[in-house]
Amino acid sequence: MRRRGFTLIEMMIVVGIVGIMVAIAIPVMSGINKRTRGRDAIRELQAKVTQARGLATSGQTNPAWPAPARTVNAGIRFDSATSYVVYIDRDTTLNGNEVVMSVVNMEQPNGAAPVQISNPSTFPADMRMKSNGSLVSGVAATFVVQDAEQRTTQTLRVSLSGMPKIL
Repeated sequence: MRRRGFTLIEMMIVVGIVGIMVAIAIPVMSGINKRTRGRDAIRELQAKVTQARGLATSGQTNPAWPAPARTVNAGIRFDSATSYVVYIDRDTTLNGNEVVMSVVNMEQPNGAAPVQISNPSTFPADMRMKSNGSLVSGVAATFVVQDAEQRTTQTLRVSLSGMPKIL
């Protein structure tokens, strides 16, 4: 007589093998997530520099400004090693009338070691762009993002023309 199906022992062996594979895969996947934090942070900073450059060259208006005012400068203000903002400005001075366009907070949930920006070394720091997209400072900017837990660093260089490049 021919039997069809699997025996209980065969099913238990398959479940055991799947359980071992899952037990191996979970730590590997969490390690991959941790390793990508620094790369994600530097890519986000690169995107925000590109956003600031686009805002600087747009000449857009803002409802909070008087009628003829247009964007003259835009930039990124680094408030601390783990947070920065992208802003637009209708004049060439840092006098508090800047309008924040986006906020980035790199602090990690559940107390994990943070991803930090270690260059600039003093905070607050500011990188402003003119209406043609070039840097106001006249000097190329370099930002270093460190992942303390993974002991990795990523570097972003912003050229005088305002173009960001991950090194």
